Amino acid sequence: MVVAFGILMALPLLSAYVPTAEAATVDVSVYNFGFNPSMVSIAPGDSVRWTWNSGGTPHTVVEGTPGSAGATWCGYSTSPNTCTKTFSTVGTYDYFCSVHPSAMRGSVRVLAAPPTLTIDSPADGATVSGTFAVSGTASSDAGIAKVEVRIAGGIWQTASGTTAWSHGIDSTVLSNGDKTIEARATAGDGQTATATITVTVANPEVIDLWLRGLQGQTSLTGRPTIAAQVQNQGNVDLVTSVLFEYEYKGEWKTIRSEGINVPAFTIEVVSFTWSDIWLYGRFDIRATVDPTNVIAEDDETDNQRKHFAAFYANFVKGKDLRDV
Repeated sequence: MVVAFGILMALPLLSAYVPTAEAATVDVSVYNFGFNPSMVSIAPGDSVRWTWNSGGTPHTVVEGTPGSAGATWCGYSTSPNTCTKTFSTVGTYDYFCSVHPSAMRGSVRVLAAPPTLTIDSPADGATVSGTFAVSGTASSDAGIAKVEVRIAGGIWQTASGTTAWSHGIDSTVLSNGDKTIEARATAGDGQTATATITVTVANPEVIDLWLRGLQGQTSLTGRPTIAAQVQNQGNVDLVTSVLFEYEYKGEWKTIRSEGINVPAFTIEVVSFTWSDIWLYGRFDIRATVDPTNVIAEDDETDNQRKHFAAFYANFVKGKDLRDV
């Protein structure tokens, strides 16, 4: 089990936060004309102590905002003076100086304990393959709003559940090797907690080249461009070739063979201009990836595509002028 404790989200400038298991006291300076820090964040049961550093200028500490004043926490006073108040209930408590209400304002934010988060499965250092589930627990006095998961620095995905959560990951779209899985819980008050494990992805090597398409110009009065898209659907980088042919008198004749490097899970395009053309009319052309079957694939049925090209705007069955 991997456990991570909460991380407080960013607070405004001039703020202080005191996370502690025991009651603590946070100091705020009362000066001319402001409170420093103007915002503090504490846990239930902690206290705030205001210390006057304002010389002979008087100040107060009054709950609320100008026009909506509450109890007076610290009465009219000058330096030297201190005043302490303990906060027991989660919430945000604004305050101001009634003598200088426009310039002197502050806030006390009483936060619930930071959330906790665990990744219970898989175990840190586990070996995974195929589709597997990541699961764990999260808790917070403020409630858990959501839990998110990502692997290998990818996009955060929302898990199912909150206090008990899980998320499925398809490892077959990843390369083999060590990968980091991160989970992130967000509490109802905005605080977050993260947990991290490392797993080893070990899927069988899958090799599958797929010829997605073949294009040949039609109604052409010049030299044609022929293009094919080759997709590597496996998790192994491959170097292979694509054989281009045309059919004449029932036989397939070679146009040319093009080498191509197709990394795992990518699509590459191979194209060329048929510059040595000696054709007139309509011809079937085809492309075959890995034509000599050097690469042993899981599926060899999708390695070939056919199309047609018509040269010199003639759509009748054509002829090879080299045979005339």
